[in-house]
This record gives sequence, C-alpha cells and structure tokens, in this order.
Amino acid sequence: MPELVQGVILSVGVGLYLGWLSLPLLLIVMFWIVMTIWISTILVKHVYTHLTELREINDNLYQDYQSIIEGRKELALNQHRAQKLYNDDFLRHAKAY
Repeated sequence: MPELVQGVILSVGVGLYLGWLSLPLLLIVMFWIVMTIWISTILVKHVYTHLTELREINDNLYQDYQSIIEGRKELALNQHRAQKLYNDDFLRHAKAY
C-alpha cells in the first residue's frame, strides 16, 4: 500500500510538472500511457483465455488417465471398449493438447 500511495503522488507530481513545462508533450505522454495499458489488457486477456483452454484440456486428459487406471481390468477384458476409449477420447484430448 505505501508503494501505491507513493507511486500515485509521484505520478501526479510528474504530470503537473510536465504539464507546466509543455502541455502538448503531457498529452502525448498520457496518450501513449493509455495506449500501452489498453494493448497490455488485450494481450493479458488472450493469455488468460489460452490458459483456461489449456487447463480444460489438462483436466480432460487427467480424466482419461483416471478412467484407464480405474478400469484397467475391465478394459483388458473388453478390447473393443478399450480401443473406443483410446481412439475417441484419449487421442482427441492428446491432439488438442
């Protein structure tokens, strides 16, 4: 919290001083600061979307592993069901990853 207060006070002071020296330069600097914040917000949103998708794919793969481990005896007896689980679920999730 002290860093935030110090940063706000310093930013306001620098902004006032820069506005006193050159108002057009202050407007240009503020424009670029706003553009930087806007672009970084968009990029961070894309990163979080990608991480959410990756987390869902990892959850699906984990569920596939659990199904294979828990049903290993049944899958050993039923080759058709094991092949279906492998081809339909596991390979799809592995390729998505």
